[in-house]
Amino acid sequence: MGYSSPTVGSAYPTVAGGAFPKAGPPGSAGAPRGVPGLARGTRPLNRAPVPAPPVTGVSAPGRPDVGTGTANTRQVKKVLMKLMTYDGTGSLETFLAKFARLAEYMRWDDTDRYYHLCASLEGIAGQVLWDAGPQATVSDVITLLRTRFGNELQAERFRAELRARRHQPRESLQQLYLDVSKLVALAYPATTPELSSHVAKEAFIEVLNDPQLQLKVMEREPRLVADALNIATRLEAYEASLVSQNYDRGQATSGLSLKSKQPTQ
Repeated sequence: MGYSSPTVGSAYPTVAGGAFPKAGPPGSAGAPRGVPGLARGTRPLNRAPVPAPPVTGVSAPGRPDVGTGTANTRQVKKVLMKLMTYDGTGSLETFLAKFARLAEYMRWDDTDRYYHLCASLEGIAGQVLWDAGPQATVSDVITLLRTRFGNELQAERFRAELRARRHQPRESLQQLYLDVSKLVALAYPATTPELSSHVAKEAFIEVLNDPQLQLKVMEREPRLVADALNIATRLEAYEASLVSQNYDRGQATSGLSLKSKQPTQ
């Protein structure tokens, strides 16, 4: 009795992506005909598919920081931002507010915040670093700054400057308004916005240094300091227009008088 060649299955087990190609009928040597590209008598291996490499230059949906150069470009823009300096003459709270927002945007840690704060202090403000010592923290430096240059400690000085402030010749009302608003904010740092606006309105009318203009502004009962500024600006423009018209009329009248005095030939 002769032995027959073994029967080969019609297909190999399936994997993800579909079944393997079928092998052909047995050949003359008793082995199945192989799949094209494979050696005789072998079968494909069950290997997991290799993931495709990530595509560069294209951001994923909802991920603006994924892609070529997006995060790096944003980081470069942050590095190029300039930190303002403080020399003890301006508003300390304004400087600290800008410093805190910049530190949050740049995502500085405590070490970065400390060295950037130290580097931004100049003049007499930089002298606090001598008293802070080498082991000082950001909180220690800020406490020393507020002790020496804080608005609350200098409020009385700003109030005196506000009482002595007067509208200077050739000074615009807009500049006067800005200066008064700044002095009020420095002189009364703990007041509510409504009270600060009322104080600024009264102070602006007082520093106009023109009784007639002050009376006309008060007659219109402005609610805010901005309203007082708009009223005073319009009245000043009206007055300048009338002065110009009267000057032109005076020039014309004087010209006619000179012509009438000339002897006729």
